Amino acid sequence: FLPITSFTMALTTFVGQNIGAKEYARVRRGARFGIICSMTIAELIGLVTFVWAPQLIAAFNDKPEVIAYGTDRAHIAAFFFCLLAYSHCISSVLRGAGKSTVPMLVMLACWCVIRVTILSVFVPMTGSIAVVYWVYPITWSLSSIVFLIYYYTVDWIHNFDRANKVEHTKSSRPIGGSVLRGEAYQGLIGAVIAVGNYAGQFQQTAYLYYR
Repeated sequence: FLPITSFTMALTTFVGQNIGAKEYARVRRGARFGIICSMTIAELIGLVTFVWAPQLIAAFNDKPEVIAYGTDRAHIAAFFFCLLAYSHCISSVLRGAGKSTVPMLVMLACWCVIRVTILSVFVPMTGSIAVVYWVYPITWSLSSIVFLIYYYTVDWIHNFDRANKVEHTKSSRPIGGSVLRGEAYQGLIGAVIAVGNYAGQFQQTAYLYYR
């Protein structure tokens, strides 16, 4: 997870900076490079985990039952680490492009709602811990499919340009109503601050009086 996170943080920064510089070709090349590297490293770690799972788990707990359960879990999930990396990387690319709502909704749906629903329905039904093992690869696969479709079908790379055009259009309109609303908000904030200061002074005075 930590190597994947390192790539994702770099991707968000890289994409945001280069979109700001309007280097769209560089954005796509850098995103492709980061995704491939992250998926490759994640799968290499998965292969190591698959081969040496008993030894790695024994380093933390040497009970045979723990090693057996942990090995089963590692053997199921290890080959899907690349999908975990892919989902995180695409999420970071979209965040860098200003589309942070999309990865939030996809991960909330796939990794929370669907995952918890599967566990709530099938674990009592089957009574098998294998459901817990398989629910992670399944939801990683679902989120990867959604991100793959979105990445190649939606013009996310020009999101900031569209947002700037909309903002420019709004700023060119009469702003009388906006000014009035802004003044009202400032007045409300000032009143809240004044009440807070008065409450603080009252509390201090009461403390000194009753001490």
